[in-house]
Amino acid sequence: MQDWRDWLDRYALRRPYRRASVLLAFASVSIPLSTALLPADALYVTLWAAIAAFLGMWAYLALVALTYCRLKRGVVSSAWLILMLLPLSSIGPALPVAGPISLYPVGALIALLPVVIAWTAQDRGETGRSIAAQGSARAHNE
Repeated sequence: MQDWRDWLDRYALRRPYRRASVLLAFASVSIPLSTALLPADALYVTLWAAIAAFLGMWAYLALVALTYCRLKRGVVSSAWLILMLLPLSSIGPALPVAGPISLYPVGALIALLPVVIAWTAQDRGETGRSIAAQGSARAHNE
């Protein structure tokens, strides 16, 4: 369990988070969509679809956990993570990829909004104090 915490702490810094989040977001989308590249009559399509869905789900859960640690480390509320956890995948127009697989780009963009916010969030150590503490200190001094 300590290994996961070390990994999350190391990649919750801004620069490593950017690289890891791009990789995990790409994996969580591209692995399940790779089933569209297989011929429909192949015997292993169902097996690969199950494996791809499982791997894509774990990549997305790792992205959620890493984003939570990044938002917690930064000066931004981790409540933004709710957008990643709500079932927003079927919002907006559907783009049929292949067979029963459809992509909802609007829902995917809404779910990735916390990732973009975490990209731009400053660490608490970069500002010295949180923004709220700085604002209350300024108001107290004036």
